[in-house]
Amino acid sequence: MDRGDDRKKLLEPLLDRHGRLVIDGKNVRRGVAEWGARCRLRHHTRVVKIEDGKKMPCDLCYGVERTCLVGRPEQL
Repeated sequence: MDRGDDRKKLLEPLLDRHGRLVIDGKNVRRGVAEWGARCRLRHHTRVVKIEDGKKMPCDLCYGVERTCLVGRPEQL
């Protein structure tokens, strides 16, 4: 899931079962919003967005953190 919570339709039913909590890489339960806000944006890339036939370069920053859902052993 990214900070923009684009995957809301997929994860919302799972998260609703446990009050929207995840377990972070340090084995601490956190709310989804707090966990996303703590994600460090270590990766950077540049993409070209085409809008109205014009190329517009955009710089993107993103991060990846390990987590799992409360009550589930699988890492995400």
